[in-house]
Amino acid sequence: MSFQEYLKEVLSNQLKYLEQYLKMDERSQDINRALSHSYWIDEFLSEEEHDESIDEFENDSEKVEWLESHNPELLVKYGQYVKGIPSYNNDSEMELYDIVTYQGFVRQKWLIHFSDDAYSIAKDQNFKKGTPYEDYQRLGLSTHFRDISKTGGFNFAYEVKDVEKYYKERRNSRPKYGKEAVIFKGDGIKVWHYGDQEPQVIFDGKVTTKPIIYVEYNEDDKWRINSTKTGEKIIEKEKIKDIINWVEQNYSQYQKHLEGGEK
Repeated sequence: MSFQEYLKEVLSNQLKYLEQYLKMDERSQDINRALSHSYWIDEFLSEEEHDESIDEFENDSEKVEWLESHNPELLVKYGQYVKGIPSYNNDSEMELYDIVTYQGFVRQKWLIHFSDDAYSIAKDQNFKKGTPYEDYQRLGLSTHFRDISKTGGFNFAYEVKDVEKYYKERRNSRPKYGKEAVIFKGDGIKVWHYGDQEPQVIFDGKVTTKPIIYVEYNEDDKWRINSTKTGEKIIEKEKIKDIINWVEQNYSQYQKHLEGGEK
């Protein structure tokens, strides 16, 4: 196995780890939530009968770790307690499985990612920005953070069959997440996002399948794809779904004009 193949396999595993996290049973979620969010343990214990030896610990994290070893049922109950706290539900570190529902693994499907920086993504044929792999909590609220990793990580896209119904703002019918888009084939984890009320695909921006196709949204309010070889227009449509349909039907024929990054 070459180093590049090894690197791709390691990076691909990040989606598998995320999938395992999202598929945890309810008890495991409660335990993980309790261990990761110890801030309210004193408040919780003040309302529960418990072994007084736990009160000897000053550190909140030590208290929940003690519960894990000595009273796992009370730890589970604390995890459930945390889920009901209003400040937890407004917390930027809220667990991802409390924000989204796992719907399945998507393999080599056409995906579309909206961004104000879609041109650069297509030019570089690379998602250089993304939510760091270890920051599962931030992943569900990624649009609220500007300090996302500049070395890449997880990103969100739509499966193309879901685009037309969900990509627009209700107020003004403009794209929610950016004025441009890229289309590509990739693997990902499909989820239902409670806050955004829509299906989304979490993908690993470091291992997307090439080419990444740039879709411009021009001043005439039309979506357009240009040749990466000549810079000339290949297709222009008013509706993004018509652009997607064209890509699905004509990709093989026009592949040379769609690969290699933007001209």
